[in-house]
Formats: sequence, structure tokens, C-alpha cells
Amino acid sequence: MPAVYCVRAMLIGYAFECALKGLWVRKGNKIVTGGQFVKIPNARDHDLLTISTVVGFHPTNKEADVLRRLSNFAMFAGRYPISKTPDAMKPYATAIGPIDVAFFSKRDFRITQSILNKIIGLISGKKRRSIPPP
Repeated sequence: MPAVYCVRAMLIGYAFECALKGLWVRKGNKIVTGGQFVKIPNARDHDLLTISTVVGFHPTNKEADVLRRLSNFAMFAGRYPISKTPDAMKPYATAIGPIDVAFFSKRDFRITQSILNKIIGLISGKKRRSIPPP
């Protein structure tokens, strides 16, 4: 996968993290108290699947798979050649076989747009168009 797509996935991962934190705030929680950043309880930075669950967004299995893999790009694959731990570098097991942690398909990018539309809809209260599968 070209490096430019790794950076694209990383930036999309950051956008997800911001949108999920926006949903957290929309539900009446705070991310800043006394001028200091307050983390979302029970959620690690860039762990998009855990953050989504904690803030009340419950992805489908397909969406959860994409968020789990997108987290790798937000944590390391878009910036660094390797992760902080060797386990994070192991190929990701799928029904069709193992996939490299630094691989994200065109289909995955389409799914991210659909998920982001859902989250923004929850924040704004307005329904946004989800992108149908090809």
C-alpha cells in the first residue's frame, strides 16, 4: 500500500477520534476541566473501537473491524515504521486470511466515510447519508 494512503488512514483515524470525543461532549461529558485535558474513562488514546463503545456509538461487526484496524494507523502505521510493541505488528486475521497491519482497502475507506456520517449524525441530530456497499 502506498505510504500516502497510510497517512490518509492516519488522518481519518484522528478525525474519528475527534468526532467520537465530540459525541462524548454532546452527551454532556467534559474533555477539559480547569484548563486541563480529561481523558475519556476506560479508553486508551487512538483505540477507536473502545472509545466508540464508551461514548455510546455501537458499530456493526464490519464497522468494528474497520475501526480496530484504523486504530493501528492512528497509533503508528501512518507515522512510524513500527509500533511500540511487537504484537501490534502481527498480521490481522480475517476470514480470507491474514492482512498486513498497514493495509487498508478502498472498501475500508468507503466504510469509514459511512461510519463518520453516522457519528456526525448522532452529534448534530440530523441524519446523514451512509454510503451503500458496492
